[in-house]
Amino acid sequence: MSVVRINETQPLSGAITDLPDNIYGNYNSPLYQLIQGGLRNQPTTDPNPILFLQKYSSANRNQNSSEWEQGGLYSQLTKVTGNAYGAAITGNARATGGSGDSIGIHARCSRVTPGGRGYALWGYFSGQVQSSEASHAAELNANVTYDPGYGSNHQLVRVCMADRSADTNRFGSALTVGRNTKGGDNNGFHTGLRFEAGSIVRNTGNDGEAIRVDAPISSSGSIGGLRFARAHTSHGGVFKYAFKTDEAVFADNEVGRLGVTQRLSWYSNGARRVSLVGGNTTLSITGGALNIANPVSDTGLQIAGTKVLGQRKGGWGGVSGTTSRAQFNTSNVTTSQLAERVKALIEDLTSHGLIGA
Repeated sequence: MSVVRINETQPLSGAITDLPDNIYGNYNSPLYQLIQGGLRNQPTTDPNPILFLQKYSSANRNQNSSEWEQGGLYSQLTKVTGNAYGAAITGNARATGGSGDSIGIHARCSRVTPGGRGYALWGYFSGQVQSSEASHAAELNANVTYDPGYGSNHQLVRVCMADRSADTNRFGSALTVGRNTKGGDNNGFHTGLRFEAGSIVRNTGNDGEAIRVDAPISSSGSIGGLRFARAHTSHGGVFKYAFKTDEAVFADNEVGRLGVTQRLSWYSNGARRVSLVGGNTTLSITGGALNIANPVSDTGLQIAGTKVLGQRKGGWGGVSGTTSRAQFNTSNVTTSQLAERVKALIEDLTSHGLIGA
């Protein structure tokens, strides 16, 4: 192993007294070309990098449309045989003291002129894939020594805006699952976002959820939760469903949970038409009517499994004469008085829609 050391108090070359902190454990391979800044007991105070690569380019695509310009560093690992894992590039930031953030790999892309897209990271997976093997363009793994608890600020992935120049400088989407733009209209993924079994756990009580959306910080505006829409009015595709739960099992069979006075609303042309509102002991319909369409065997409305209201009974004719809803005594009521009250019942039941012509 050849060694070059960069340190204020050490010569540029010399015998190895500190083994490098290699996460793979191969410390003494003769293939190593080690460039080390500082020593374990004499760390350097220079914030500049050990190695700086820079390329100024005016390269064009001279041969084909997929030709790439090679940047400042190209690292390739070709697996010929063996069963060891391989990594073409490894970045490891190890903090044993001090303060400040530690970043294994820091990628940044800056565009000061238009003319192309910019990617801080761009991953590509290609090759033969068997259905029994897992293949990923990217995989992120968390290895912590304790559980910070539900609701903590520990995230495996965090996507946020970094432009501090103006509050109005924003991206359109924080995360987009895209399609292959050259592969037709149906060249995409089978599942856009999947949470594998066991990937979400409960910490205490009823905590733990697959998706959580926090409310806005400011009360001056509101945001939506989940939205299903067409990206363009010319797209003719349709959703088969918005939510599908028939393959799942829920505690107490509770598929959804709403707060008291919260409503489900139906809109048309931007205006709310009808709402279903739940109270402490009631369920109300506002702005519309309850319609039981295509009832099964005239099951009608039921209370505790017993039918209390069914479809309208027809064949009733009109009744003429005097109407009365006054009290009466069964021991001395006359036929005329009783007929007046029967007429009132027929009119009221017809008005309610229980009977009719």
